[in-house]
Amino acid sequence: MIQPIKHFAINWVDGMKVSQRHLNDQDNFLIDTIRDANSLAITTYNYGLLPIPNEFTDKTIFDVHNTATNDVQLIIKHCSALTLAGYRIELRDRRVSVKSLAKSMNLNEEQIDGEYYILISVNPFDKVPFGDIDPEEIPPRHPNAHANYHIELLPVSSLNSSYSGGNYLVVGKVDFKGNITQVNSNFIPPCTSVQSHPALIDYYNGYAKSIGNLGFKPKMGQDVHFANNLMIENPTISL
Repeated sequence: MIQPIKHFAINWVDGMKVSQRHLNDQDNFLIDTIRDANSLAITTYNYGLLPIPNEFTDKTIFDVHNTATNDVQLIIKHCSALTLAGYRIELRDRRVSVKSLAKSMNLNEEQIDGEYYILISVNPFDKVPFGDIDPEEIPPRHPNAHANYHIELLPVSSLNSSYSGGNYLVVGKVDFKGNITQVNSNFIPPCTSVQSHPALIDYYNGYAKSIGNLGFKPKMGQDVHFANNLMIENPTISL
């Protein structure tokens, strides 16, 4: 999905008065230019979750479980992804109540019954400061900033699959039935590689083992084409 560049370079002139707004605008121009360059090579078959780094021995991307307060907790352990428009998502150790997401939709328990997608949206132009404050620096400030992320629920029937993934990624699917919320364990988000999701890795290993007696083993470099042929439910990619 190629989106037009919305942030432009600053016209720097000798002697001009420089403000924070000028620096922010120039920073946003660089971010938007990189995003645009990323999007030029992206198709509906090569965006989504990036390969899981080897440092993560637990390949689970997120967990959804019930709590003692009859709530449902969503724990995103590690989500590294590329959206269809070229935005990078890098989110770790984020906890959120699924029912609180449902309440933000202003729906009661009867109205919310049904299937919903879990979306992670990113706005790199809305920066969130973080990091330890240096007490010797004046004025005090957080040294770094990262993109602003939002985790949202969207009814399955409301998602337009023909125009999705611009600045967000569908990472999960849940089903509300009264006070009971269940996660769809068969749902697999869009992936850039077989190595991007535990279920794809397991499928690949099982497939390789089943044809091992034939003396043929697919190379992991062919994993994207292999993933495209998997008959796995995916809301944004037509297999």
